[in-house]
Amino acid sequence: MWHSDCFVCAACGKPIDGDFAMLHGKPLHTACHLKDYGVLCAGCGRLIDGRADPGFVVAGDKSYHSACFKCAECGVSLAAGAPYHLVAGAAYCKLHDRRRKITRDKLKVNSTTGEEFYVEAGTGRKYRRAPTADGRGGKEYFEDAAPPALGGASTWRQDAP
Repeated sequence: MWHSDCFVCAACGKPIDGDFAMLHGKPLHTACHLKDYGVLCAGCGRLIDGRADPGFVVAGDKSYHSACFKCAECGVSLAAGAPYHLVAGAAYCKLHDRRRKITRDKLKVNSTTGEEFYVEAGTGRKYRRAPTADGRGGKEYFEDAAPPALGGASTWRQDAP
């Protein structure tokens, strides 16, 4: 039981007059609880409120609003139980996972920067997944930077042991 003057949010100190959550025996406004302890959607970056979106999705180590869980290739919704496959943290619908396997583009990781990229089968061109104007995603091709020049002498000694 609480005195009405004592029933305040442990986060913001304002009186609680509606929905609240309890954390370690202390009341919090639902909004304060979500702001401080909520989970961010990996698709849009906004907070996930399980009451407003009870069908939110957890895929791998990421959480999504049900409307934000889409195929990385075509953007079709995967939230309604559609089959999907995770590849390097990105979800693909059944069709595009099959196409990805057929093309055999290789996923690589730059050992220096940790950046992920693909090597296109057949051409050997390197690309990253990139959003397009229609939101479906596409390929952003890039070239490797020239390796850094080694410093020091302009010639190597041939007579060194």
